[in-house]
Amino acid sequence: MGISRQSLYDILNERQPVTPAMAVRLGAVFATSAASWLNMQTAYDLWHAERAIDTSQITKLKTAS
Repeated sequence: MGISRQSLYDILNERQPVTPAMAVRLGAVFATSAASWLNMQTAYDLWHAERAIDTSQITKLKTAS
């Protein structure tokens, strides 16, 4: 893949995200699309953000009628 073993271990152990460049490499190795790897990373990041951020104090905008 052209990366260090440590970089791969960091991704597998959730210490480093899948970057666009890494997604291209993973897509080539597994014969999948780079977009699928980035989508998985985005879903993972969003899952964590939704649990970490308290939105209860954020004022919602009113919709136009």
